[in-house]
Amino acid sequence: LTLIYGVMNVVNFAHGEFLMVGMYATYLAYATWGVDPLLSLPFIAALMFGFGLVVYYLLIRRVLKGTMHSQIFATFGLMVFLQALAQFFMGADYFAVRDSWLSGVVSLGSVVLPLPQLAALFGASVATALLYVLVFRTSLGRQLRAASQDRQAASTLGINASKMYALAWGVGSACVGVAASLLSNFYYVFPRVGAVF
Repeated sequence: LTLIYGVMNVVNFAHGEFLMVGMYATYLAYATWGVDPLLSLPFIAALMFGFGLVVYYLLIRRVLKGTMHSQIFATFGLMVFLQALAQFFMGADYFAVRDSWLSGVVSLGSVVLPLPQLAALFGASVATALLYVLVFRTSLGRQLRAASQDRQAASTLGINASKMYALAWGVGSACVGVAASLLSNFYYVFPRVGAVF
């Protein structure tokens, strides 16, 4: 969410629903093919990257030059649409991943820690470190930061700002895909789960 806002100055009100889409994808991979959420994580992240690109090119790119109100209405409308779509196809039921590889607890003396939450902490830390490396230690990250600071100057230097914006949406969506796979190990999936977060 911060990456998208920082690069484009657009608040994605549908970001929680991106999480919901990722959680449903994780659950369906588990329920349909028996793929554990930990194993499906890179695929869900890639799927969500593609989903972010599609949303950018079909919707966000069209409202970027508009007023802030049009951007807010577009992402808010997307939020409502994704919730309704999930409820239409999946119903209002709550779904859960049972008996994943991360089921169980870790005991450290008198302290008992749930393994799924520990894995989520570790996974989020790794994802954050990788995002940091991408943004601050690569040429692509420098282009991304240049496009966020001054689109016109970046374009003058040969940086395709539109592609950088699409990349921001894709990477932001991939990050929420990682979160979705990790959360699916211990949190229920339902159409309004994005609103919780």
